[in-house]
Amino acid sequence: MRISRAWTGLPLVLALAACAGDADVGDDGLVDETEVVTPIEEPQTAETPAMEVAEETSAFQPLQDSGVTGEATITPQDQQTQVMVQLTGASGAGEHPGHLHSGSCDDVGGVVQPLEPVTTDASGTGSMTATVAMPPMTAMDGQHIVVYHAAGGGPPITCAPIPAHTM
Repeated sequence: MRISRAWTGLPLVLALAACAGDADVGDDGLVDETEVVTPIEEPQTAETPAMEVAEETSAFQPLQDSGVTGEATITPQDQQTQVMVQLTGASGAGEHPGHLHSGSCDDVGGVVQPLEPVTTDASGTGSMTATVAMPPMTAMDGQHIVVYHAAGGGPPITCAPIPAHTM
């Protein structure tokens, strides 16, 4: 009789021992079936900001023996690009049209985006800031340049390569 009692309680002990690794057994001998859920990280969405893109600055190179130099600063503005230009060395006062072009300063390609003109004073100095509807990673792909032309729309007089953004 004593042996039969041991055998009747054995299945309960085995069942509790088998579950002990997966569930908590309380003081009352009952299995606590409450699961601990680990939160899953949310996937990155289109609204989640991507890697930050820093501004890039480039020096203007004179073209056509113009002597016009300066600096172009390209700054990401959400899905647009801000272009700040400072020119020096132009021949007197005038309004110089500018554009973002494809290509390089050695091989100027087509106009991609018009920019605001730079109005130079009598000393040949001027600046402008404009925001264009061009994604920063497109403008900063190493295949675009900032070009300013002679007053009144003549040939290109200065060019600044937009450096490729590296991560």
